[in-house]
Parts: sequence; structure tokens; C-alpha cells
Amino acid sequence: MSSNTMNRTVARYSIVLLASLAACNNEAGFAPVGGGNALTNRVVITPRQARLVAVGDTSRLRAALYDGDGNLLGGPVVWTSADPSVFTVDQNGLVTGKLAQSVGRVIASASGKADTAYVVVADPSAAPCLGYAAPVALAVGQAVSVDMNDGACITSAGGGDEYLIMPWYGTSDTTTTMPLEVIGTGLSAPGPNPLRAPLASPSLSRSVLLSGAVSPSRHRDLHFDRAMREIGRREVMPLAPQGRAEMARRRALSPSFSSSPAYLGVGDLVQFNTDTTACLSSTYRTGRVMATSARAIVVADTTNPTGGFTDADYARFAVGYDTLVAAAEDGAFGTPTDIDANGKVVIFFTSAVNQLTPAGSSSFVSGYFHPRDLLPQYYYGQAYCPGSNEREMFYMPVPDPNGAVNGNQYTPGFVDSLTMVTLAHENQHLVNFGRRLYVNQAQTDEEPWLNEGLSDIAEELVFYHATGLSPRQNIGSEHFGSQPFDGLFEMYMAPNVARLAIFLQQPQRYSPFSSANQPGTYGAMWSFLRYAADHSGSSDNTIWLNLANSPVSGFDNLFNVLGPSVPQMLNAWAVSLYTDDATAGVDSAYTQPSWNFRSAYPALPVASQAYPLFGAVSVLADGTPQAVTLGAGSSAYLRFSIATGASAVMRLTSKGWMPPATVQATIVRTR
Repeated sequence: MSSNTMNRTVARYSIVLLASLAACNNEAGFAPVGGGNALTNRVVITPRQARLVAVGDTSRLRAALYDGDGNLLGGPVVWTSADPSVFTVDQNGLVTGKLAQSVGRVIASASGKADTAYVVVADPSAAPCLGYAAPVALAVGQAVSVDMNDGACITSAGGGDEYLIMPWYGTSDTTTTMPLEVIGTGLSAPGPNPLRAPLASPSLSRSVLLSGAVSPSRHRDLHFDRAMREIGRREVMPLAPQGRAEMARRRALSPSFSSSPAYLGVGDLVQFNTDTTACLSSTYRTGRVMATSARAIVVADTTNPTGGFTDADYARFAVGYDTLVAAAEDGAFGTPTDIDANGKVVIFFTSAVNQLTPAGSSSFVSGYFHPRDLLPQYYYGQAYCPGSNEREMFYMPVPDPNGAVNGNQYTPGFVDSLTMVTLAHENQHLVNFGRRLYVNQAQTDEEPWLNEGLSDIAEELVFYHATGLSPRQNIGSEHFGSQPFDGLFEMYMAPNVARLAIFLQQPQRYSPFSSANQPGTYGAMWSFLRYAADHSGSSDNTIWLNLANSPVSGFDNLFNVLGPSVPQMLNAWAVSLYTDDATAGVDSAYTQPSWNFRSAYPALPVASQAYPLFGAVSVLADGTPQAVTLGAGSSAYLRFSIATGASAVMRLTSKGWMPPATVQATIVRTR
């Protein structure tokens, strides 16, 4: 195995390792039985220093045998006092002080391995770092990792020091959570944070998702979006081999093989299946071609409600697809496939989409691409996917000011405001799936969290194209308050920023890959992808093209494109959410070159608010464990200070035991 392959394997393992601590029976004092490499096994005592305030006081230590990945192993532990005149220890790890103003050593051994910790008896002069890593003094912006065995000892560099400690759970198993205790000894209370804000109401973020033309309580139906992706993954992709063979056979016979007219002109009538299931059900609607452009054919359902779009509106959407969506996304993701051999996509405005939103629903279907439309209807003359429209096409909702469909009133202005951003979003899904199907010979569709993240990147790319801006310009408050920026931001970027706000309010719950149908997950994934592109060293289009044109999916795709440092990037990105545009001298890995979110959120044209992460940041008190529970890929943020000239020890445990290697923690001096 080459060194590069080995390094990549190690890095990947750190993100997919399953945490075994969930099986730990701590009430009984037993560690769970596990596997591991005996050559790297070790005994670890927690904590590494027990402080007793008086003779006769007691404290309980824990010790266990761990494998090289930090997983607890079974087996008895033998306790010994190296200084029995100072303290005693029983075989349950309970130490009892005997001699004041003294320090002794305690030893735990198991399976030929041993560890040593210290017991301080009534000696306030004993350094809090005794038994831990060597003390370090951090400059403002400097960061250090916390060793899960030795902790981290920080020495104050002067008055007014303030620090952030951020634990992060690096597993891809989204079914697990990691309970942690973050403990600091020798801390002082940090000063008040003038930027701290209470936890923002989710309704504030939801209101950014929509224009003022509709109730802020309504938002895009992410469950429907997920269902479309699952149809592609579970029902359409398994049909890919025969679909590829049939399309190849047809191309050999004729360059044009659509079952409906290859070139539609304005005024032509055409029928499309609008059933949302995969291949076997059909509900046909008749549409009239309203406008065409070099890359798009716009069709309107003949049964749409009155009070809808005008011919000029339809023409504008066709041109908008060419000049905004295709112009921004062709170079980033590739052009759509062309199974009907006309070089165009169909945009079908139909009330069938409106019907997908029940009366009184708190969410709505904003439009979609259906993956079954890329399959052939027949395979060697036999019915194969008869429900397919054999087109690259999108289904879009229509204005319904009188609520003729399910009583839901949608003004032309509201539907207009979401049309181009939906096309930008769904176009990436179309390109990604089509190229997996016919270009890259993929065996699986993309994981929903990465697929959605790329479509959210597509929205950002169209925003840059529309505004004339570009990545790595650190866009912040200085851009808000004028047109056309505010209007374009509301149309293309507000949904991403709103979803990011939901994540920032609850960073312990969400991560870029935590749940495939949660807005907080989508917001985090968009933010991470933008961060990754900004720090990758490759051009943006190289990153997006490689991610969207891959035969593999999920983490395999990320590792192939971004390299073996994906776990480190995820961790650094999580730190940057706090330090960017706030901490002087911080390493560039902890910055976000494209956006200044700290200044942007208070300046938002809709639902302005303090930077949402502030409400999720806790203050760590001296000697008081702070309990946090992290989901896969998620993190927590805690502030603390150290008195002038003093030192403090920072450590983490999980139900009293040393956490596994999937847990990492970073300390940054922020002031």
C-alpha cells in the first residue's frame, strides 16, 4: 500500500469510526468489552489529578484499558498508591487523603500496561497542570488541540484573555450521539460578550426563506424534495444498466428518438406525465409552448388557474434560464444530458405542482426535477419506464391568486420570486443525476446531504453571476441596503443564509451530513462546501465539476475530490464559524474568505438578527463540568478565561471515561 493510500485510509477511518462508548455501563463502573490492537493498547486514568481539600476527603478516579482508537476494552484494573503516607486507594479507584500539604502518585495497571496520576492533598499551591500536558501560552488567534488523554494546559499571557474550546464529533454514523463533559480547572469568568444574543426564534430564519408575498410560517417542503431524491436512488438508479443500453441502441439508429416532438415551437401542444411516482403510474396534463430560447422550452398547463403569468413572463423565464442558470452552472457542473436531442430543457408550469401542497400546509412544493424522466419508456420494444417523459425537464408551480387549488393563494409575485432560484437549484439535480446515469456510469445516486449542498451552491453561483460578485470577496454588511443587491440576495441567497442560521442556532444537533431532510443540515453543508472550495487550492469549477461528475457518492466523493484531509477540514470549518472576522491573527484555516456572516446577519433585508451562533455559545465555569451531547459531525462552543499569570487545565470525558479518537477538541485564544 502506498503512503498516500495509507494516509487517506487513516483519515477516512477517523470520520467513519463508530463510537463504542454508547455501550458503557458507567453506573456499575465497568467498561464495555471491545476489540483493538493489543500493540497499541494503553491504560488511561481520568482525571489525571485528584485534588482533595482536606485530610480524610475522598475522590474517585476511573481507569480502563483502551485500544489505539480510544475505545474502552474489558478487563480488571489494579490500583496502587505509590505514596501510601499521602493517600490510600481502594480497588474501585477511591482515593482518601492522609497527609496535608502533599502530593502523591497513584498507579493503575491492566494487561501489562500502566498509567500514573497525581493526588493533591490540601495543597492549594500545587499547579493545576500537574499530571497533564506541558503548559502553553497562546497568542491571540493561536490554536491548540486538546489531547483526550493529557488534556491541555493553558497559561495566561496577560489580563483579559478569552478562549474558545470547541469539541467536535468526527463520525459519519448519524445514528449515534456522543455525551461529553467539558471540564476546566483554574478558570476565571470571561467578560461579558457584547455580541452575545439569545437563541434566535426559528421563525426568524424561516421568514428569510420567503418573500413578503406569503406567510413567513410557510417554507419549502424538504420532505418532498427528499422523496424525489430517494426515487432516484432506490427506484431509478437500479434501472440504469438497461436504460443506458436502450439509449445507446437508439443513438446508433437515430440522433433523435423522443416519443414527443423533438422541436417544439410556440403554440404547440404537448402532453406530459405529472404523476410523482416513478415509472408505472401516469397522470397526463396538456401544455402549450409559451416561449423558447436557445436552451429552454417553457410550457404552461392549459388547465392552470386564472390570474397567472403573462406571455412576457414566460419569455423572461426562458431567457433567464439561458443567461443566469445555464451561464452560471454549465461551467460548474457540466451541461445537462440531451436524451431528446434538442439541446434544451423543458420548464413545465403546471397546477399539478400546486396540488402537491395540501390545504393549510405549513410548507409548499416549490418545483422539482423528476429522475424517472431520464429513463427510456421502452427497452427493446417492451415497456420499461412508461411513465417517463423522456425529457430533461422541470415541474414548476403557477400563480393561483384566488386559491383555486387546495385553497392555497399564490400571487404572481410570490411564484415569480421563487422561480429562478428553484430552477438554479433543480438544474444541479438534473445535471448530477443525468451525468451519473449516462456519462459517468455511476452505480448509485449522490447522497442527499451532498446532493442538496451542491444544489445550494448552484443558487450561490447564480447569485454571484447576477450581482457581478465572486467568491472570496468576504461579502458582509457593506453590501446591504441598496438595490439590486438586496433583491438579488433575497431571491438567491436568503434561503441558504436562513438554513445556515437554523444550523448555527443548534450546532450540537446539526452537521453538514446529520440528516438528509433538515434545513439545518442543508445550511451547514452549503457552508462547508463553500469553505472547502475557498481552502482547497483548486478553482471553484474544478471542485464542483469533480463532485457533480463522480461515479461514487457521499464521503467517497468528498475524499476523492478534496483529498484525505476531509475530517480536518470539517473540524476547521466548525472552528471558523466562530473565529472568522472576529479573531485577529487566527490561522487562515479558521477563516471564511467568501462571507462575513457576523456582519451580514444584522444587515439582512428580511429578518435581520445577531449572528445566530452567539446564542448557542456557553460560558465554562471553573471546576464545573459542562455537559454537551454531540451528533455526528456536530460541535459545541464554550467560552472561558484564565486569570492573569495563572494556568488552567482543559479536559474532556464521556460519562467519566476518556472519549474515543472520533472526538476532537480545539482551543483558540480569541482575545
